[in-house]
Amino acid sequence: MKKLYFLLITILFSSFSYGQTLLNENFDYGSTSGDLTTITTNWTGFSGTGLIGYINTSLSMTDYPSSGIGGSITIDSSSEDAERGFTAVTSGVVYASALYTASDVSSGANGTYFLTFREGSNYHSLIYTKTDGNGGMVFGVRETTSDAATIFGTTSFALNTTYLLVLKYDFTAGRVSLFVLPSVETTEPMSAEVTTDSGTNATSLSGIAFRQATGGPTATVDGIRIATSWNSIMVSQNFTIGAVTTNCATKGSGATDDTYIVAIDFTGGLNGKNFVLTTNAGNIGGDSPTTSATGTITISNIPEGTDISFTASDTADGGTTSESKSIDSPACIPLIINEVLFDPAGALATDLEGDANGDGTRDSAQDEFIEFYNNSNAPLDISGYKVYDASGLTNTAPRHIFPAATIIPANSFLVLFGGGTPTGTFGGSLVQVASEGALPENRELNLNNAGDVITVLNTSDEVVLTYDSSATGINHGSNESVTRSPDLTGSFVLHTTANAAFIFSPGLKVDGTTLSLNDNNLNTIGIYPNPISKSVQYLNIQSKSSLPINVIIYNVVGRQVDKQNIANNLLNVSKLSAGMYLVKISQGDRTITKKIIKQ
Repeated sequence: MKKLYFLLITILFSSFSYGQTLLNENFDYGSTSGDLTTITTNWTGFSGTGLIGYINTSLSMTDYPSSGIGGSITIDSSSEDAERGFTAVTSGVVYASALYTASDVSSGANGTYFLTFREGSNYHSLIYTKTDGNGGMVFGVRETTSDAATIFGTTSFALNTTYLLVLKYDFTAGRVSLFVLPSVETTEPMSAEVTTDSGTNATSLSGIAFRQATGGPTATVDGIRIATSWNSIMVSQNFTIGAVTTNCATKGSGATDDTYIVAIDFTGGLNGKNFVLTTNAGNIGGDSPTTSATGTITISNIPEGTDISFTASDTADGGTTSESKSIDSPACIPLIINEVLFDPAGALATDLEGDANGDGTRDSAQDEFIEFYNNSNAPLDISGYKVYDASGLTNTAPRHIFPAATIIPANSFLVLFGGGTPTGTFGGSLVQVASEGALPENRELNLNNAGDVITVLNTSDEVVLTYDSSATGINHGSNESVTRSPDLTGSFVLHTTANAAFIFSPGLKVDGTTLSLNDNNLNTIGIYPNPISKSVQYLNIQSKSSLPINVIIYNVVGRQVDKQNIANNLLNVSKLSAGMYLVKISQGDRTITKKIIKQ
């Protein structure tokens, strides 16, 4: 179970900083040689006939991440051209690297291009080669085929020798550069072999292509890597698990009556190997490190109380990666914070506008309060739960421990004051004062006006609730409370923003009235059909209320994917892809969350 040292819920692991890797092509397509576009659908022929050859031997260069893996391809003066796409790049820089060795090159003055980015159906950032007249070769570049001339470098390179070519396009400068390296350079050289900015600038590059034509080089190419940083093409990016986040899909009052979702960020995928992902519970989805360099793996439908062990491994495909993480179940408790007061108004004891606890004295510590709400239709026992501020949590010193038999009735408030003698009905809510401290005068909530984090732990020291004042973007030192508006379901605002007539309302709604037991209860609402077949475009929402219905749809990692104001009780689900979603339905101050599945 989740202990105190996992407090932040998001668990951060160290990782390296890389640009985005867009493609890692090792030509690992088995032992049978043949036409590249026939052996794999990853490459598509788009012009000419003949073939781009696939062979089962590879090129190598020490320390190059895509060295010696799988096979390679051969090109010559045939006429077939082929391309492979990657996620479009429209700004910054993009690099393409490849191992290259040629046995023959063009003797023409302008040479012939053989490798190029693709801008839609057009060529951009073209690599040329031709003879140097002395048994070697030189390389050149153009931005497009309509450039006035090919710009060639001055260095002669040997035939039948493996070089690492790095093609770079800089969108800001409108410049294409080519580096020709005899060995891996982990930092980008100060100058390229050749560069030009004399052509038409690119706006979006989304593919890499081979071109074969009369006069083209007879060459072997291998290990193509596309990325947005030099480091990403030159340095092996070990698979690394990053942030691990847990979210409760539901929050019932029991200890094991809910499910939760895990989101696992990763880097260093797309290494040319197939990853196998395993977990002892839940359903794995999201991004795969087999096909994505970076992304988020999701595990959904995990029973509350079940800790999971997750493993990502490519060893079955000849790799060396096997990363495992143990992930503790969160405590999915239907407890929310509806209102907080960090800064009681006034400065003197007689400044009764700040007397939130109603005992006749304004006190900067005793009149602080936290208003909790049991967001369920069943009583919630929080006996033994501990409340901390940030400094108390650091020092393992709770500000309050809920005493035995602290049971919040269904859909009801509990107000926790810093101290004093709370006087009044507070809407019939449960009322307690901070309990911890050697002396009564030392007992307080200690909420820092400049910013604080309230944390509630259950009896197993699992985090059940946090409130970070800085995350609201609101100044909590404003002589008034901060409250949800509307109550229970809304975002946090200053109290006078929600209701200018009051600066706080402990145990009451923002309008000063008593909370009805039905104010947050939509247990009579229905939603169908569920699961949803592919052909269904609308869900029917049944409610006995005629108030407007507002719906927010979240994916399994808690990200909002849609928001609708419902007319005729019909929810449009035509844009949802297959998967599980959480649908938050609100009518007035009432809300309910339901799970739906799109097939």
